[in-house]
Amino acid sequence: MTVQCWGGGGAGGRGGLINKYGGGGGAGGQYAIKTITVSPGQVYQIVIGRGGAVTTSNGSPGGDTYFGSNVVLAKGGAGGFAFVGSMGMGGTGTTSGGIGDQVYAGGNGAS
Repeated sequence: MTVQCWGGGGAGGRGGLINKYGGGGGAGGQYAIKTITVSPGQVYQIVIGRGGAVTTSNGSPGGDTYFGSNVVLAKGGAGGFAFVGSMGMGGTGTTSGGIGDQVYAGGNGAS
């Protein structure tokens, strides 16, 4: 069986209150894929990561999505950074911490 997981996207950072500058966008969550062998009656826990939450500062990261206990894991994307003087920096996509035959980074958030 082939299992595919996508992590939740990170939230964008807070923008400026008085000017036109925005916070950075959140990074996309990882994509992980793995082929596994299953047996009849075998039970796996599946958890779906949600998108990061809006805050009054930097965006929070997206939630992790996983299949089984350390079988396949796609980490959530990093949150974007809040406005500081001009524009907030976007969150950075990464493959760090993901588990699978192949793990791909989510896209970087825009600044």
